[in-house]
Amino acid sequence: MENLPFELINRKVLYKDSNFKISKNFPKYSLSELFNCGMINLDKPKKYYCKQIDNKLVHALETPRIGHAGTLDPNVSGVLPILLVKATKLSEIISKAGKVYDCEMHIHKEVSRKKLINVLKSFEGKVKQLPPRKSAVKREWRIREIYGINLLKFKEKDAIFRVWCEAGTYIRTLCVDIGKKLGTGAHMKSLNRIQVANFKLKDSIKFKKLISIYKKYLETEKESELRKIILQKEKIVSHLPKIWVDSSIKSRLKNGSPVFAPGILALESRIEKGENIAVLSEDNELLVVGKAEMNSEEILKAKRGLSIKTKIVLI
Repeated sequence: MENLPFELINRKVLYKDSNFKISKNFPKYSLSELFNCGMINLDKPKKYYCKQIDNKLVHALETPRIGHAGTLDPNVSGVLPILLVKATKLSEIISKAGKVYDCEMHIHKEVSRKKLINVLKSFEGKVKQLPPRKSAVKREWRIREIYGINLLKFKEKDAIFRVWCEAGTYIRTLCVDIGKKLGTGAHMKSLNRIQVANFKLKDSIKFKKLISIYKKYLETEKESELRKIILQKEKIVSHLPKIWVDSSIKSRLKNGSPVFAPGILALESRIEKGENIAVLSEDNELLVVGKAEMNSEEILKAKRGLSIKTKIVLI
């Protein structure tokens, strides 16, 4: 479920404890707490490897550890979630979320608009891909899902299309496969990632602007601009299904304890066994991320038993 575009996920809150009501407010953290477990929605510039961006930001933001989620090639721009210190634990969780790309593709021979649209639509659903020779993963066939493809612009032999896809989909390979099916050949000219999970390009910040804001903060000690661009931990996992637990078990969760049914106050619907879950306190603080050992219906009915196995502790 977490790999689907977030717009398609419609969950409702199910209450195990009728006396508990979820607050609309979230915890307010100090700036140092945000730097210790926060995220920046960065618009990655071209010509840089993601690791180079990480290293530059470690020095520029004077922080001990930075990571990213969802690697982009040097010639690709767009949304790159930058995770700060403790939040680097969430890299794999964010990397596995759905992605949206705008791709410019060059077609080697002229084709009709109608034929191009039909071929693009034929790739919606499950596709079989062989990663490029120059890739960070083992080169073997894999199945990925294309949730949707829309043609945005088409002129002569150049097409721009938007693709909603599962994590790990190779757009460069997709262009080659589209070209084969067209019978013309095709290749990717440029690629821009416009969304990762709930993080959109329109809400991202340019690299130089980020550095400028941090320098201004050092000069003035005014936090307002910096606070706007560092997302707190609860927003990092906003695409995950959630459960709310009694505050009395917080100390146990801090030590890596699993979540048992009696401690759960409320949960979201459509949770599936094996799915990653955000576990929140009564006041909406993100405590841990875990793996569901029961589905929503089972959790709601259970009076005992292990419901969530803790994977990542964030308190």
